Formats: sequence, C-alpha cells, structure tokens
Amino acid sequence: MRNLTVFHVVVGVLVGMSQAPTARAEPTSSILGTVIDAQSRQPVGDVVVTASASEPQGEFTVVTEMDGTYRFELLPPGVYELRFEREGFLPLRRDSVPVREARALRISASLLPESFRELFEPTRGEFPPVDTESTGVSESLDHLDCDLLPVARPIPGSAMRSVDRLQSLRSEAVDTDQGLTLLGASPSENGYVLDGLSTQDGVFGRNAVPLSLELLQYDWGELLFRGRIPQYGRATGVIIDAGENKSGGNEFNGAVFAHWATGLLQGRRPLQDSPHEVIENMGELGAVLSGSILKDQLWFSLGLIPSVQRVESTRSRSAVPEEDSLTIQSDQREVQALGRLTYLFNADHNTTLTFITMPATQRLHEGTAAFAPRTLERDTLLLGLGHRGGLLDKAVLLDIDARWLRQHFSQRPALSGDTGTETEGLACGSALLALYTRCGDEEHETNQFQVQGRAHFRNYGALGIPKLQHTLKVGLDAEWLVHDAVQRVPSAQRRSPRGLQSAPSSIATRTHRDVVGGFVQDSWMYSYLLTLNVGLRYDMQRLVPSHGETRAESHMLSPQLGVVVDPFERGEMRLFAHYGKYRGRVLLGLLLPDASGEQVRGVEVDPHLSPASTSEVTLGTDVAVLGETVMSVTYVRRELDTGLGLVSNPSGDRWRLVNPGKGLGSGLPKQEQTHDAVTLELARTAAYDWMGQASYTWSRFSGSREDPLNHMLRGTSAVARRTHVLKASGARRQRLTPALSARLGLAYVAASGALKAGQRGSTPWLHVVDARFGVDYQFDRGKALSFDLDAFNLFNIQTETRMTSSSDGPTVALEHQPPRQVRFGARYTF
Repeated sequence: MRNLTVFHVVVGVLVGMSQAPTARAEPTSSILGTVIDAQSRQPVGDVVVTASASEPQGEFTVVTEMDGTYRFELLPPGVYELRFEREGFLPLRRDSVPVREARALRISASLLPESFRELFEPTRGEFPPVDTESTGVSESLDHLDCDLLPVARPIPGSAMRSVDRLQSLRSEAVDTDQGLTLLGASPSENGYVLDGLSTQDGVFGRNAVPLSLELLQYDWGELLFRGRIPQYGRATGVIIDAGENKSGGNEFNGAVFAHWATGLLQGRRPLQDSPHEVIENMGELGAVLSGSILKDQLWFSLGLIPSVQRVESTRSRSAVPEEDSLTIQSDQREVQALGRLTYLFNADHNTTLTFITMPATQRLHEGTAAFAPRTLERDTLLLGLGHRGGLLDKAVLLDIDARWLRQHFSQRPALSGDTGTETEGLACGSALLALYTRCGDEEHETNQFQVQGRAHFRNYGALGIPKLQHTLKVGLDAEWLVHDAVQRVPSAQRRSPRGLQSAPSSIATRTHRDVVGGFVQDSWMYSYLLTLNVGLRYDMQRLVPSHGETRAESHMLSPQLGVVVDPFERGEMRLFAHYGKYRGRVLLGLLLPDASGEQVRGVEVDPHLSPASTSEVTLGTDVAVLGETVMSVTYVRRELDTGLGLVSNPSGDRWRLVNPGKGLGSGLPKQEQTHDAVTLELARTAAYDWMGQASYTWSRFSGSREDPLNHMLRGTSAVARRTHVLKASGARRQRLTPALSARLGLAYVAASGALKAGQRGSTPWLHVVDARFGVDYQFDRGKALSFDLDAFNLFNIQTETRMTSSSDGPTVALEHQPPRQVRFGARYTF
C-alpha cells in the first residue's frame, strides 16, 4: 500500500502540472545566458543580442559583458527570435524561442569565427544538432540539467552532489561495489580531469578531488565514453572531464544552499550476512560568491561547503543472535573550500590561479558491539596556475597549466584497545578506510606535480579549397608522483620466512612514478560531408619501487584513426568509425607491501612492466529527428591487449607485479578479455520546458580479467559485467503562478544481473526508480528561491546484487540494492 500511495502522489503531480491554469500575460519573464567563442571556448564580450517577438511586443536589445553573460528582464510572454552579432563572428539566429510567463529561460550560444563562412550557413551561425567533427561517443554536461533530473545519489564518504555520479544516466555506465564505471572496466580505470589536468589518485585510482557540483562550472565539462581523442588517451575507462571551477565575472552573484539526507525516511533493508552501510544523517550548508575586483580585468570566485555525515556499518549474521551482530558508527566532518582569481590581460589572454582544500575527519566508534575507536584523517590541497591565450588573431590557441596536488591519509587507533578487533567483512567499519588504509593502521602522503602545454591551430580554406578546414592539435605533459606510506605490522605477522620475529613494528616505503607524454592530432573536415581524424600519442612511464629496487620503464605509442561521413551534408546525420589504443597508469598502491598474511610480503616489479592497455573499435550513426532530438546506434568492440597481475615469486616470500604472458610473467597465461556492446539511444537535450533520454545497451563478455587492486580490497570484484542495461529519464518544468513554477524529473534503470568473471551465472535483474521534485519562486532581477526533494530507489526495491557461489548448497545473498534514500535541498541565488 505504501508504494501504491507514492505512485498515486507522483501521478497526481504529473496530472496537476499538465493541467495548470494559464495566468494573464504580464512582462515578468526573462532570458539569460552566456556567449562563448566556439573555437576557443572562451567568453565573448560586446556581443549585441536582440530579442524580437513574433507578435507586436517590440524589439529588445542588450550587450554581453566581458564574461560573456547577458540578460533580458521583464519580457512579455511570446515566441521570440534571438540574434547574436559581433564583428569577427558569424551572426547567430535562434528561431521560435518560446517564453512563458514568469519564467527565466537560459539560452547560451557559441559563435563561430568569420572564417567559418564558407563552411556554414551565415544566417544560422551555430553548430549543427549532430557533431560531425567527433568520431566518438560522449555526453556534454550542459545537456544534463541537474536541476531537473535526480542525479548524484549521496554515498558515504563523498560530496552530497558530486560530478562523479553524473555518468549514472548513461547505459554504458553501471554501479559496482566500488563505484560507477564503464561496462567491461573497473572504477580504477576511470580518468578524472579538472581544469585540463588529471585528478586521478595515483595510488588507488579514484578521484582525488571529488568536488561538489556547486563548486564547478560543470556545464563546460564532458563525459567521454568511446572513441576518445589522443588528448584523453591515458585511461582505459570512461573520462570524466568536470570542466572548470567556478569562475568570476563583472556581475556580482552567488548562492546559499543546503542539502540534507536523513535515515528516518530510508527504506528497510533485508537481513544479510555481509556488511552494509546505512546513512543516518548527511548534510551540507554552503555558499559560493563570484564577481569582479577590477571590472574587465580581475575576477574572483569563492566557495565554502562544510558537511557532516553519520554512517552505520552493520554485519547482521543470520546464524547468530541479533545482539551479537557487529555495528560500527562513523562520524565524518569535511570542508570543501575553493578560491579562484582570473586576470584578463585582454580579450585574448587570461591567467587563472586556483586554490582548493578539502580537509576531512572520520571517527569510528562503538555501536552495538565492542570496537576499538579509530580516526581517519584526510587532507587534500590543490594549487593550480593556468594560462589561456590566442595568437595570430586566435588562429593559434595556447593552454598552459601547472599544478601541485597533495593528499594525506592517516588512521589513528585509540591508545587503548587492539585495532585487530574482528571486523571481517565490515570493510574496517568504513568503505573509506578500506579504500585508503586497507583496514590497517597506515599513513599515506602523496605529492603530485603536473605541467602541460597544448597548442590548437585551425586553418579555414586549407590547400586553397574554401570548404576545407584543417585542425592541428599538439600537446606535451609531464607528471611526477611521490608516495610515502607507513604501515603498522601486527605482532603476529612480524615473521621472516624462517619464522623469526625479525620484521619491524612498521614498514616505511617511498615509491615514485614519472610520466612524460605527448600527442599529435590532425583533423581534416570538408564542409559537413567528410571528416578525417588521425592521432598518435606517446607515453613513457617509470616506476621506482621502495628501497632502490629494480626500476620499471616502458615506452608506448597509441595510434588512433577516425572518420565521419554526413551523406546529406546538412549536419543532421553522421556515420562514424573509430579505432584507438588506450593505456592506463600503473597505480602505486600495487607496490605496497602486503601485511595481510602470516608474514609481510614485499612487491618486486618486472623491469619491463607495461601499464594495462586496450584496443577499441567504434562504429555508429547519429540522426537528428524532430528538431533537437537525436537518435543514435553504436557498436563497440573492446579488447584487452596488456593486463597486470600480482603473483607469488618461487620462494613465496614476495609478490611480483607482472604482465601475464610477458617478461617475468611469461610462464602465466596471457590475460584476455573482450567486450562487444550495442547501444541504442534517443535523446532530447534540456531545452525550454522538458527533456528526455532513453538508452539500451546489450553487452557480451569473454575472458576472466579482474582488477589487480582486488587483493588490497579483500578480493571484491569491481569489473562491471551486465548483459542488458536500460536507462530512461525525463523531466518537465511547469509554471503555476506568475512567480512560482514546479519541476518534476524521473529516472529509471533496469539491468540484468552482474556476471562473475568466466561464469554464466549472475544475480537477479535490478530495477531502480528515482524521482526529483522542485519548486522555484522568482523574485526581482536575478534572485530566486528553490526547494528540492530527491527520492532515490523510490519504491525501495531490494534485489540481491552479490551472492555466494557454492555448488554444495543454495546461494546466500551478501548484498542488496541500496535502500530508498530521501534528500532535501534549498537554495537562494542572487
């Protein structure tokens, strides 16, 4: 009955929104947005924006600021034509823009340089609905309206609304017990990019800077799934480009917001033998401000988000009385702070200084069973400097970036008590502890230094052919990573191979990883008809294990080739094919000594070790139907070329990190894995009052590769294997009064059971329904108040997601879907 009641409420809201009365027409609407250069992706100032109504309401004109922003206020409702004009750029026209009463409509635009005139319609001046330059599969984050859709379910140890969770709307990405990832890959293979540089944790492979969406200019970001260009070739999973941090502008603006998720409204969980984490409370209160210190010259942006959360980790053993179950409570305090300064030398050159700090403390203490308290402290510090410039009338674009990223993790047990308290399967009482300290008394510090430079050159009318465009992009980058770790060794494990108590009470290690690389990408585009992309990437990786042991160095070339054909030459269809080779990074966590057995075992590295690599072939087509709706069909074949594995050496006292089938691993069978997938998708981008997207992915897997990090995480499997994945989402905005509007978004996921490596058996089908409901109230210029309600796993479906595999008896459920979770949100913008 409870689920039925919720269903009736959702249906009632939908019906009410669709039948809302129409109020008297008043000039209370507005249009706002940002204008950028389509080539450099930088804001364009002094653009004349004209709004003309199809009915005799008159014509309205504004001029963009230096930061590219514009705003029309007090517009009468109607259907408008927008024109964007500036010298040196093609004029842009947007027809049939419906403006509702008391609505703020966001219309951003990308202006093409005048040199595009031979390639595009002068009166249209914008990119076609289908990207005829790209030979891959990606999703721009500005197409994912986070105000409309229920995205970014809160998970323990992360921000309330993190950019990492935005890939959940695509059928190519699914959840595993270690996080979201691409089908056929593990979370440690994902790549994370912020302000053009990698933020992947070089030790454990996760996102080292999981910023809240509130601190990001994420509508400039992108999710890259298949057919990536050489610039993003240093990862074998999905690339999550979070765009840039919040930037300032001439206009002072900001927001104050709060989010809260409570366990009081959480759905019940079934009894299970394995541990599970339940969020009792999780909340944040934050603010962001941006504006100018010197108009048109110096801008600033500030953000501060303190957050708290309490998580209860329980192992409910069905074979013992409930009072003997083990429960541990975890309290976390975290602050995310951002400071950013942007200095504009002129319209072509600007320099940005970025500061980010993310200190956090997590304390685990006694719940319903005796447990020695322990504390995990995390601290992340980022300092970045970047320059963007244009030369030769912006024919050459330059990006230069440098960054220092420091991470520190430490676990401190209580002075009394034994940290060896039995917590098997509890992930140390916390998923965060399991990830960063492997359940032991450990301390880690990582210092990462990065520098890169990229140049982008475009020539229109190349080789004397008016419709031929030539684009050349080159880049060089380098990374130096130093990881210091101290691991406490329990007294029972301080044994040498002969059983003597000779090992010290703690082990200190220092490992290094140096990466130097570069890429060249050459693209030729003839009108919309034909595009040819050719690219080559070179990478050198050097691993330096602790105590001066044998170094490992590899040199790799990664070629890429892609082609796009538009048979009708209108930018409304593309047939594309792409071949690429991708290589990851070797994570330094694989070099840590193993103290989990009867003795401490170090790790030796094959001197000729290569990072994991894959080859990928992508074929597909996109067709624009019904205006801004695009239908896509994509086929992908992904093969593992080189794998990584940890094996015992002949004497049994050390691990070896090898490439199975090569070098020191030549005696092992080569790791093999292939993944074939077909994806069907129909998507309408977020525009005006509604949006929608539906996609289905069929996959076939062969091979038995697993993530080598599994030995650190108690053998859990992280490679995503599901044969069928169906995802659908939709949302609508509706005006209720001249100042009040409502919005409703729904998302549905259906996925077949998770397959185990090399087996046909799987868990049951999984179904999830998420919902988001919001109310917005518009005050005067630029001021608004909004309230949101998110319900994840609305109907509290509790399907088994992990089960025991036994031929002697029935299987037992170890994990179920996360229960229903409700999140409240409030925001005031000005």
